[in-house]
Amino acid sequence: MRLAGPQLLGWNERAFQVHPEVFAQDEHFRAISTETGVAFQNLSPEKITTMQQNFVRACGGGGGPKIKKLKPSTHNETLIHWNEGKNLIEIAKARGLTGTTILSHVEKLVGQGQIPRVDLARLLDAKLAAALADLHATFRELSTDRLAPVYDHFHGAYSYDELRVVRMMMEQ
Repeated sequence: MRLAGPQLLGWNERAFQVHPEVFAQDEHFRAISTETGVAFQNLSPEKITTMQQNFVRACGGGGGPKIKKLKPSTHNETLIHWNEGKNLIEIAKARGLTGTTILSHVEKLVGQGQIPRVDLARLLDAKLAAALADLHATFRELSTDRLAPVYDHFHGAYSYDELRVVRMMMEQ
């Protein structure tokens, strides 16, 4: 006796059909879910906590243990400050972190598509903006995404953090 795998017995095609109204409602729910996810991404942690507490109260709760305050990830905290228009120094000061750490967060957020590359232009001073095309060309000529060869090529005229910004602005 051999088992060739599980078999479904007693079914017909109608068992797998979905009513068009149910299908349409499912698409509607998915669209609302996506919109809500985007909206929540831009809310402050305090606002989210308040909304959660209000929801629990509306459901008849609130008499039990206090709701644990949700803390966004360190990268999302940086993103919140970035979306408020703060520069790297302002974000670092607000977060109690170094500018290099904040730049690492921005680099990761750019890689995840949460910060568009075009928005990085606000990190450029006049000197770096004027040299951007040459710097990009040098990365390409040296066939590298490493910073040290470009740093050496320009004899240290640009800091590693400046070169990181330039590298992030390059199309992949």
